Amino acid sequence: MSAVFADTFYFLALVNERDAAHGKAVQFDAATQLLVTTAWVLTEVGDALSAPENRPLFCNCWTRCATRRMRASSNRRPNCSSTASSCFASVRTRIGC
Repeated sequence: MSAVFADTFYFLALVNERDAAHGKAVQFDAATQLLVTTAWVLTEVGDALSAPENRPLFCNCWTRCATRRMRASSNRRPNCSSTASSCFASVRTRIGC
């Protein structure tokens, strides 16, 4: 089984049905068994989806990380705890907004 690197573009296209690359991301997701990513990629995805109305999209992405075969580039899984996801989902504002 070969691993494939999942970058920010992939995750954002996967969760956003209006993204031009959404269809390809969904097809790729169905065909790919092992993803490799970094904590920085997940941070970028969280930042991109940090508006309160977009946080459920990030939580879905975070859950995907926790439930499927995914590895961080250091060969350790990112810490995809449900506590972090629920905390992010429950905070309704952003600093600087």
